[in-house]
Amino acid sequence: QRSLTDFLNKVHQNPAVQALSADEQALLDELLRAAQSHTLTPIIHREGYAKIIQLVEDISTQSDTHLFISYLVEHMHQEAAMHSSK
Repeated sequence: QRSLTDFLNKVHQNPAVQALSADEQALLDELLRAAQSHTLTPIIHREGYAKIIQLVEDISTQSDTHLFISYLVEHMHQEAAMHSSK
C-alpha cells in the first residue's frame, strides 16, 4: 500500500518541482521530512490545508491531488493516534 511518504517522494521527482519558488520547494522538503518522522500535523496547522493542497495541485494531476488529500487525512489520523497513546 502506498503512503503519504511514498506520494511525496514521487512528487519530488516531478520535473515541475523545479518551477516552484525556493520557498515552495523548501516547504515540499519539509513536508516529506515531517511525514517520515510523523511530525506533519503541526506543519499543516501552521501553513493551512489550502496552501499545502494548492502546492500539490500546482505540480500534480487532479487525480494525484485527490490521492494526496486521502493520504494526508490517513497520515494525520495515524499521527493523532500515535501522539495520543504516548
